[in-house]
Amino acid sequence: MFLFFNLWIFYVSGYIFAYPLRKWADKKRGEPFEDSELASQKKAYIPAAIWIFGGFVISLFVPVTLGFLFFIGLVCAVLGLAIVGMAFYSFAQGPGLATSKIHKYSRNPNYVGMDIFIGGLVLIGWSESFWSIVFLGYFIYTICFLHVAILVEEKFLARKYGNSYKQYLARTPRYFGIRRSNSVRAKDKTMKIDRVLLALLILVLIILLPMNPWGSVDTRDFSYMPFWMFWGYNAIILVVIIMNLYAIYQTAKRMRGAYYLSFTVSAAYLILYVLDLARIFPTVQSGAMPPLLELLEIVDSFVAIAIMAWCCRGARFVRTVKQKPALIN
Repeated sequence: MFLFFNLWIFYVSGYIFAYPLRKWADKKRGEPFEDSELASQKKAYIPAAIWIFGGFVISLFVPVTLGFLFFIGLVCAVLGLAIVGMAFYSFAQGPGLATSKIHKYSRNPNYVGMDIFIGGLVLIGWSESFWSIVFLGYFIYTICFLHVAILVEEKFLARKYGNSYKQYLARTPRYFGIRRSNSVRAKDKTMKIDRVLLALLILVLIILLPMNPWGSVDTRDFSYMPFWMFWGYNAIILVVIIMNLYAIYQTAKRMRGAYYLSFTVSAAYLILYVLDLARIFPTVQSGAMPPLLELLEIVDSFVAIAIMAWCCRGARFVRTVKQKPALIN
């Protein structure tokens, strides 16, 4: 059963906020910001309908309770809608390719804003309920769906605007970042990969620290565990943290082997989280896993997967350009 104060209120509120802004931007621009030729592609109808209406249906059953995660999620949701609003304001500046305002820092700020908005809704409605988990899956679908939409749009815009779009693509990040120079070299790309990898390594460590048995989030009782098992488990976590710190150092210094060490560290994180989330190890005699701990472990698992994927991308790129690796002593 869905109740009045469920997540659908926040979900619908986001679209109520965004739709009038979009119509205003279209009117001020003199034409729809979404190209009619691109919008007419029928193959996009089904996944788009699943995205919009599927999210609404799921949100009907996601309970909302006031708490720490609620207010964090509310801030994220408002931030996402603010970015969407800035994107529409940028579109309203005139017809043609939007390259001013927030589009100087992101080629797709409207999609970035929607990702942040839906991510905020996940936090607003997070609990141990089945539908909260389903909505988390919907958030993952949102990220994948919008990323594919971006790739389709980029190919279309490259055909429509030619060199002007290619120049814009070369100097502006796909999602968010500092504008680049027009000349995009292999060295610049490896540096970008390294910066993203460094940020992910720092993020995965920050999320881990409060989840340790000695942290403030994991309130489970481990007193039943033998001395050697408890401290052995903590020793493993400590080793992973030390390896993480060294991977951060290697990546910051762009040393040889940073990709491989970072991949190993993220794989270790993923194994630890999967074992804990599956209630395989460590087990507790009483008390369920705290919802905040479970959420952080799920989020950090995805960060670990992102690190592994980014390491593969960096190593593959270094091999492809057939030059001296960018990560050198």
